[in-house]
Amino acid sequence: MLLNLPAYQWLLSRHDTAVANVRRYSRDLVTGLLCAADFRLLDLSYWNTILLPVMVITRKLLPAKRTSDVGLQPTAAEAVGTLATDAERKLLEHGLALPFGGSLLAVATNRGNGNA
Repeated sequence: MLLNLPAYQWLLSRHDTAVANVRRYSRDLVTGLLCAADFRLLDLSYWNTILLPVMVITRKLLPAKRTSDVGLQPTAAEAVGTLATDAERKLLEHGLALPFGGSLLAVATNRGNGNA
């Protein structure tokens, strides 16, 4: 199973409301939930590390909007975002776990299927 989850409950904001998200996760919470559901965690890392400061500024420090801030941005901002996520993807592909970020990636397998 591959999970891409929003990170940090303290980052819960109007964005989450706009996308019908009611919780955000930490490494410990994801690990505990997967273990309790009889999954074996294979890999777990934060991502959106480079863009986390932008997420904090737009979701916590700027005046609140009623919608998500995720969507097409001006061309220059899209280019920076693409460079950031491409760089992080390369780090993750080389086995580096990122210590913080706006999202968590988890890879797990079900222990109960006889194949784990």
